[in-house]
Amino acid sequence: MQWHPFTISSASERQDILRINMKKKKNWTRKVYDHFYNTLKNRNDNNDLTVLLPKEIKFSGGEEDAIICVEGPFSSCTSYMFDCEHVVLIGAGIGITPSISALDSLIYQLKEQRYNCCQCGAPNYRQETFICQKLKKVDFVWVTPSIKDFFWFRSILNEFEIEQETYLNATNANTTNLQEQRSRYLDIHLYCTAMGSNEQAMLGNVLYDLVANMYEYREQKDMHTQLRTRTHVGRPSWRPLFKKFKDEHRSTNVFFTGSPAMRDAIKRYCDEFGFPFRNEPGF
Repeated sequence: MQWHPFTISSASERQDILRINMKKKKNWTRKVYDHFYNTLKNRNDNNDLTVLLPKEIKFSGGEEDAIICVEGPFSSCTSYMFDCEHVVLIGAGIGITPSISALDSLIYQLKEQRYNCCQCGAPNYRQETFICQKLKKVDFVWVTPSIKDFFWFRSILNEFEIEQETYLNATNANTTNLQEQRSRYLDIHLYCTAMGSNEQAMLGNVLYDLVANMYEYREQKDMHTQLRTRTHVGRPSWRPLFKKFKDEHRSTNVFFTGSPAMRDAIKRYCDEFGFPFRNEPGF
């Protein structure tokens, strides 16, 4: 038995699932992955695991090997986000997991306010909770070197996009007053810092942008992730992004988890724009 700190990326409100993310490296974490992967493969009649998302393994508490001892949970810096009016959740690579947990919690809260109209059956939302809560807007920024990394949590991002669209359609359907209409609760910003060598050689940045724009316009989805949110190639331009936040919100709090180099850069911009900055250590 070994003790290691891992991030729980599921919402604390959820009682049906506990999601823990481990980065598979060339040590015992690879052995853990291979063990459960082979176990599931042997139990499958067709030895076909294509139904699983990339790098995702599911098992239930009734299985013999599904015994995990958990100590905690321990507080994360994102625990304070609900005391803020506008928050920016920034994660680099696997450092996005604390933000995913917060996002899962927001989805749960949003769904808890949804109900179906007793007359027409259309979905609607109770507004009392949204009016009373302090948190009004979340900007979710994920920076990672590989497009494939987005598929770790694609289902959660897609779920929020769909739920938010339902919420906006339901709450804005009966008003034409722009000031009274509800605005987006969450904006997602995805950045891939490196494309695959084959893609880079064939497309180049200019042609890539053209193809991406055409696909997005026609399908209303990103051509890589199939999300409504577009994937940007390269690193974020932090100063214009932070200036946009400064112009749009009275107060902004930034929460970051990732490498020390990116942490230091983001901290400098937070100091420049006067944003309180919180960092999750240990990544």
